[in-house]
Amino acid sequence: MSEGGAFLFAAFVIGVGATLVMGFWAIFLRRAFGIPPLDYPLVGRRLGHMPRGRFAHDRIVAATPIRWERMIGWIAHYALGVRPDPVPKEVRQGERHLAGRAGEPLHGLPAQQ
Repeated sequence: MSEGGAFLFAAFVIGVGATLVMGFWAIFLRRAFGIPPLDYPLVGRRLGHMPRGRFAHDRIVAATPIRWERMIGWIAHYALGVRPDPVPKEVRQGERHLAGRAGEPLHGLPAQQ
């Protein structure tokens, strides 16, 4: 496996692990302290209104429910949790060193004078 492929695989595994930990933490908080978990169907509702041109709501709870909002919300939650991004530009380009040499700009920013 290439270095980039290994990095993407590791990032995916870390994302899956972190998403699972957050899920179990939410279950613990609900059972131990009665704290309700995040309402992912509301995430689906917000995402579902976006193709219709609606990007902001006064109260998303009061917005018109959309079909499949629960499924959309949960898919979005896991898709965002396991994605191996943001990947630094240097890693995508295969560079080994993330820091520039003395006096060189970092990440395309001009060197400070």
